[in-house]
Amino acid sequence: MRRTVLTTALLAACSLTPVVRADDERPPELERAEDLLLKGRQDRALASLKRYVEAHPKDARGHRELGFVLLLMHRAADALVPLRRACALAPDDVEAHLTLARAFERLKRFDEAIKVYEHAVTIGPKISTSWRSLARLLVARNVGDDRKRAREVLRQASKHNPKDEQVALDHAGLLLESEDPADHARARQVLVSFLIQVPWSVRAARFLAQVEAAQGQLKRASRGRAPQAQGPAGAAA
Repeated sequence: MRRTVLTTALLAACSLTPVVRADDERPPELERAEDLLLKGRQDRALASLKRYVEAHPKDARGHRELGFVLLLMHRAADALVPLRRACALAPDDVEAHLTLARAFERLKRFDEAIKVYEHAVTIGPKISTSWRSLARLLVARNVGDDRKRAREVLRQASKHNPKDEQVALDHAGLLLESEDPADHARARQVLVSFLIQVPWSVRAARFLAQVEAAQGQLKRASRGRAPQAQGPAGAAA
């Protein structure tokens, strides 16, 4: 699907996770801009998208992809205008919101990035990137109850994406930062629950062994909870 090709290339370059979603009939102008971008002709792709947006000011797709390209070109400040417009025209567009939040991050406007991420986790498909990025920024800002909010964000992420390894590791790690022994017990349970879903996760198994050793459960930790050698369909661990 051509839309996925462009989204994957752009979001990967911007350290974002692509959202697989098909747009309605894609205008040929956007197809041409995609071809130019994938050939490395960023300036020509940018000019093509600017012309499209001028001709179709109410098409959120044009604004969204213009913002993608500007962010890809390290022009985060310039990307804000089309991305804000895309979000206004399509308030349920997860891709546009994630990229707008990333632009704010690039500009070190963390309060605004957090606000956009908070909205992104409430709309469309529940993408792990949204939850993890929001939790990361809350921990980094660390104002008021930010760390408590980050734990809740990761708990929700685990609920929606129970097989996401990084969510489980981040959630357990944040719980272990607490001085409350109950939170340490919760961290262990997060890892146990994840390993029930994904028993071949080497990182989670090792982390769990470390947690149990630190909690004095040496006999259980010494067993190593060695993960299965292979994942589903014979995938290597």
